Parts: sequence; structure tokens; C-alpha cells
Amino acid sequence: MNGFGDLEAEWSALVSNRADPTNPLFLQMPMAPSTSGGSGSFRALGSDGHEWFVKPPNHNQGGKVLATEYIVGRLGALLGHGVCAVRPMRIDASFVGWEFQPMHPLVEGWGNASLAVPSVVEERVLDHRTEDDNRVRHTTLFALYDWAWGGDAQWLYRTDDGSTHSHDHGWYFPPEGADWTVDELRACHDLPRLPGWDAMNLDRGAVATVSDRVLNVGREEIRSILQSVPPAWPVSDVELCVLGAFLEWRRTSVAAQLTAL
Repeated sequence: MNGFGDLEAEWSALVSNRADPTNPLFLQMPMAPSTSGGSGSFRALGSDGHEWFVKPPNHNQGGKVLATEYIVGRLGALLGHGVCAVRPMRIDASFVGWEFQPMHPLVEGWGNASLAVPSVVEERVLDHRTEDDNRVRHTTLFALYDWAWGGDAQWLYRTDDGSTHSHDHGWYFPPEGADWTVDELRACHDLPRLPGWDAMNLDRGAVATVSDRVLNVGREEIRSILQSVPPAWPVSDVELCVLGAFLEWRRTSVAAQLTAL
């Protein structure tokens, strides 16, 4: 492979003329205002009949958080399981004014929805390695954190089986915060981002499988995710093209570092 600049040039027009999602998920009914966290995510019923946690278009964190959470969730789904499913959710005019937090009324537009996991507790430590299939799930989470330059990692654990579910990925991509930049993507494209979590007892078969998967994620798979980012979210086509090059470039090193755990 040529240098990162050459790869970025190949990506320069691969994301363009983005459109609103087809067959969209709609907000059917707000269920409860936000009770914790800085963003204002609220529990809601979607038009698919499932419960979701929705970060609204006028959430309280700003920056590229909606796009980041959506992209990272979709990347996680490429690698395996253990990451909460995400979809853009359309909030129509009938819900404008409903307060997702006190003094914070909804506006019309596209939010990002994360599928609710029943009966969970939230922790900031990656734990419960030997419960359920977490030896496999955690392998995916190591790879995703390195690949997408993780930050502020947060976990949900089901109270019935201890299974791990990664969520709230708004602080991924460099420099770790609400608003990643193309300059930071370029500066960090070759730097490892392995977390300092305990790697004991990871499933070695899963390590091999996930390493192979990240190594072989295709350009079109990455492009399709980036192309599906709603155009109303504050991230440009140019920025998404550089992010595409960043993600494609990092596949080889992420696979190697995961294998070496």
C-alpha cells in the first residue's frame, strides 16, 4: 500500500451527495425524559415497536457526536456482537416542544437511536469476562476501541446473564471528544490505541476470527456506513472521506495488535 496521503486521495470523492435514510425509523412515542448523563438521551418507542434510547438533534454535547455514535455502532456490528444496535431516528413536528430534559424541548430532525437492552446496570470497567459469552464479546470491543480510536468507554451489563453491551460512543475518533477533526485523523492514523483493559481469558478462537474480520473489512462496507450518515448532522462529506481513509488504513495494525494480546 502507498502512503496515507495516497489512500486519502482515493477516498476524496467516495462519500458525496448524502441523502436522508430510506425506510427510516420514526419516533413513535417518548417514554421517559433523560434522567442521567450529559447528552439528554431519552427512552422512546420506535416505529418498529422496539424501545430505543434517543440522542436528539439538539442534544447537549454538540460537535459530531450524533455521527460518531452512529458510525462506531455500525462499525462494531461489522466486527461481531457486543455493541448496541444504532439507527438514525426521525423526530417529526408532532413531538416538537416535548422536554427530553427540563427546559430542553425537542426539535424536529434526525436523532441517533441506540437499541435498549433490558435489565442492565452501567459500569465504566470492562468486567464479567467469564459470564455469558463475554470472552467473545470483549474481543470485539478491544478491536473496535483500537480501530475507531476509542474514548470514554461505557458498558451495560445485563443483570440476568452478565452479558456486555458497549454503548454511547460519542467520544471516539481523535482527539477524543465531541468534535474530531481531519487534522487529528491524519496525525493519528498510524498510532495504536489499544486500551489498558485486562486481556486475560479472551476467547482465542474469537481473537483469530475478529482479527481476520477487521483485516478484511472492505472499502465498500466502510463507505456504505459513511454515506448513510444523515446530511443534517454536522459533519461534511470531506470529513467523512478522510475518516474513511483513516479506518481503511488502520485495519492491518488493529488486526496485528489484537492477535498479539
